[in-house]
Amino acid sequence: MMNHDPGSRLPLLRAEAGQPAASERDRSVVAESRSGTAPPSIWARLIDRLLVELCHPPLQVELWTGEVRPVAIERPVGRIRIRSARALLRLAIDPHLQFGECYSRGDMDLEGDLPMLLEAIYRGVWREGGRDHWLRRLAMSLHRVRTNTLEGARANIHHHYDIGNAFYAGWLGPTMAYTCAYYPTPQAGLDAAQFAKMEHVCRKLRLRAGETLVEAGCGWGSLALHAARHHGVRVRAFNISREQIAWARERARAEGLERHVEFVEDDYRNATGPCDAFVSVGMLEHVGVEHYPELGRVVKRLLGANGRGLIHTIGRSRPAPMNPWIERRIFPGANPPSLGQLMQILEPFELAVTDVENLRPHYARTLTHWLEAFEASSEEAARRFDERFVRMWRLYLAGSIASFRTGDLQLFQVCFATRGNDEVPWTRDFLYDAQAHAARAGALSPVAAVDDGGSFDVLVVGGGPAGSTCARALVAAGFSVAVLDKAVFPRDKVCAGWVTPQVMQTLGVDPREYVRPAADGTARTLQPVTGFRTGLIGATPVDTAYGETVSYAIRRCEFDHYLLERSGAQQLLGEPLRELTRDPAGWQVNGRWRATLLVGAGGHFCPVAKMLGAAVGSTEPAVAAQEVEYLMDARQAATCAVAEDRPELYFCPDLKGYGWVVRKGDWLNVGLGRDDRQRLAAHVAAFCDWLRRERRVPQDLPSRFHGHAYLLYPQAPRRLGAAGVLLVGDAAGLAYPQSGEGIRPAVESGVLAAQAIVRALAESDPAAREAALAGYSVAMAARFGARRAPAAAARAGAADPAEGPADSGTRLRARAARWLLARSWFARHVVIDRWFLHRQQAALPEVAPTRPAQ
Repeated sequence: MMNHDPGSRLPLLRAEAGQPAASERDRSVVAESRSGTAPPSIWARLIDRLLVELCHPPLQVELWTGEVRPVAIERPVGRIRIRSARALLRLAIDPHLQFGECYSRGDMDLEGDLPMLLEAIYRGVWREGGRDHWLRRLAMSLHRVRTNTLEGARANIHHHYDIGNAFYAGWLGPTMAYTCAYYPTPQAGLDAAQFAKMEHVCRKLRLRAGETLVEAGCGWGSLALHAARHHGVRVRAFNISREQIAWARERARAEGLERHVEFVEDDYRNATGPCDAFVSVGMLEHVGVEHYPELGRVVKRLLGANGRGLIHTIGRSRPAPMNPWIERRIFPGANPPSLGQLMQILEPFELAVTDVENLRPHYARTLTHWLEAFEASSEEAARRFDERFVRMWRLYLAGSIASFRTGDLQLFQVCFATRGNDEVPWTRDFLYDAQAHAARAGALSPVAAVDDGGSFDVLVVGGGPAGSTCARALVAAGFSVAVLDKAVFPRDKVCAGWVTPQVMQTLGVDPREYVRPAADGTARTLQPVTGFRTGLIGATPVDTAYGETVSYAIRRCEFDHYLLERSGAQQLLGEPLRELTRDPAGWQVNGRWRATLLVGAGGHFCPVAKMLGAAVGSTEPAVAAQEVEYLMDARQAATCAVAEDRPELYFCPDLKGYGWVVRKGDWLNVGLGRDDRQRLAAHVAAFCDWLRRERRVPQDLPSRFHGHAYLLYPQAPRRLGAAGVLLVGDAAGLAYPQSGEGIRPAVESGVLAAQAIVRALAESDPAAREAALAGYSVAMAARFGARRAPAAAARAGAADPAEGPADSGTRLRARAARWLLARSWFARHVVIDRWFLHRQQAALPEVAPTRPAQ
């Protein structure tokens, strides 16, 4: 269930005598919008006034007279066509009701991206400050809100839900979940996200097998069945929608859960207990604030002295009446509460709040999936009902998207417990372990549960490209391998993320296979790169075009997950490395697993590197970076000047770092890294301001950037290995010195480490085994060049932590560098070919090491 206010924030079209005159700025804007030939009609002047009050949204209005207001507008997001004076007058008098009515009847058409058009209107009113007029307030006071008494609630629910299960099945998907989904990753599909929402709710309730759960307002039964199937609880689920109850009971019989879930066709106020937990998902919007004390008494009665509960509801930042069109046509009796109003359920009955989460962006994404599916099934809906019905529901879903995007609506999950319940978790860690994430991913990407123990030939700590590449080669050679990582994949990994064809060749990855859509319809990002834009920040850039694919832009959350899944290693995810001991037989990890050899692949802060003496996060000469990656909406994508196939690289004026902008379809990654870690945030902010001034990126870049660090190969003080252990990737400090790029050296170090490990495990003599492992350092030096001894590198870093990039140990003088960076030849053959793409170096062959005969 969800609701929004299409038209609820539309200002009244003011034409009354005595109304304050428009400001000089408003007059000028209106004048500029006129065609300059015939004077605008009175109807056009009304539209001009409306657009002024809406703070000039990027859209046009076309009247039945043929007039278009404003005449000239750059990149309008849509157009509103008003077909008669009668429709316009209705909008002027009562926009709250008539915006939806006019569109549904066909008296008004909305052209363009409908959610974006409505979002432009909502944002304009929000900036305008919500001024109201007495005539509009009078119109609102005349709308009768239907109540939710026992009789009224049944009629209200019947109006919305009992219009045919087949209609909802056409666009909700197989879960038939009609509430906000929970997206473990932004690219997750709807079904996986709905599965994730149900698991998220159950884990927040901390359900245990054998307990009893009461659900108020169960919809088509998906949550109740999930809780019984996956958490072993007995459920009593209440609902007053006859069609939903019939559907839910049939599902329970089909899935063999009718003895575990009882679907009761009755009002929540008649629920009986006792129970261990109470849940309501998407029902509170139907209760009505005046009935909150009744709900509070029911919850208190059900839970007894030691219970817990969760309410999941659409909400608002402040109390506000329901939009009359929604209340009349879609959800009679509905009213989303503010958090303050929601407390009227809990506070009088000493039900203590234990957790609050707002999932507003998740509902915008859920609604987007619903609207796409609804449009695909709209012809069938029109045959079953009529075209007016289809237009009404289209506006309802699109307006809901806009309301959640703009913050007009929120999505609250509030956990609470009775006064006697002291089982409040210390942290939220229990929500995000390996098994929980596997469930949240909808079992579409299975993750092996953490074992109670086991022995392996090799245990890899870290599931990134270096670790998964090494693991895959060892599995192919016939060894038992496990990957341990504190994160659960797909993990939230922000990275500029470009990989060259040489990397794909070493990995043995076919680009066509990589982008092939999964079973749920999702596909990975692989953006071909055919050129670059380079230069100094603040200077004229140089464009370089190759006419062929020289790199690919990827999203690390997808790329890393793909490599780990195909590695074939056992995945011990959601498990940090807490304890590591060594004995003559090998390594003991966390007191649960044993391994003959250990590979540290956990990035810059790898705990294995720390065990080997790395000064993680302190005196090492690390490069620090901050970046953000986000999915642009259609408006932002239209204002982004960065070409999808041409990343942009801009060096800092002092040459101590560079910034980048990489576009991957509608995903945008912006970041900056520097050798000088002091005032990094200020450098990032200045870089973003410059990009905005140059109109390279959308003006509303996210403000929260992710930070990370890495070591440059020639000066990294870390050892590549020790007795029984090797370091690969960022754990060893292998980033290229000029660019800081680390994916290629990470992948190649994983291959070289696997080759050394295969030779080592063929040796029974400990000394011979260590000698074979030492061959890894030799192979790395042959591939990447000699690096300073650890002590010398540490001294160099301590002496000059702000040292700028070097090319084969030689620093370019700043003046010469600035001159060279402006030259096309240098930009192509040195900056891009050598520093960033390393085109002079052939791909490391994908060598699958063979396990020697024992």
